[in-house]
Amino acid sequence: MSTAHETRVLGLPMRDVTQDAGEEMTYECFECGNIVVDPTTVGNCPECGGELRNRGMPIE
Repeated sequence: MSTAHETRVLGLPMRDVTQDAGEEMTYECFECGNIVVDPTTVGNCPECGGELRNRGMPIE
């Protein structure tokens, strides 16, 4: 039986990811592909100033 925080896709459980404060997150620049690892939310790429995405979150 599924709970409020669990979804089943092809019979496999998918759960919400919990993120701990201070946990290092991996970000990737949309412009140059630079990878940034930082425990805080990063605004823009330190290399080119492009927009960063959190690699832990799916792109839809």
